[in-house]
Amino acid sequence: LIALRAKLIRDPEKKSAMHSKAGKRAVTELVRLGPTYVKLGQILSCREDLVPKEYINELKRLQDEVPAFSGERAKKIIETELGKPASELFAEFDDKPLAAASL
Repeated sequence: LIALRAKLIRDPEKKSAMHSKAGKRAVTELVRLGPTYVKLGQILSCREDLVPKEYINELKRLQDEVPAFSGERAKKIIETELGKPASELFAEFDDKPLAAASL
């Protein structure tokens, strides 16, 4: 809805502000939806031919500012996917995340 309103605004400064607001909202939603959507946002951040520059500026945050999730959550995902406790799969497992990344 914000993006649609931005298309209808004639004043360039207001239009830019509206695009920026929509870009921030998009980043928030992409992070909320998870890693696949973060990756899509990262790809879009490189497509200046498709997306307004204000969106690009916000989407670029997905390149190096993605929040980490807990080590406990990572451990549960690993155990669910591999079907064994982490203690059987690894000699040691540190619950503290070192960094966040999208693959």
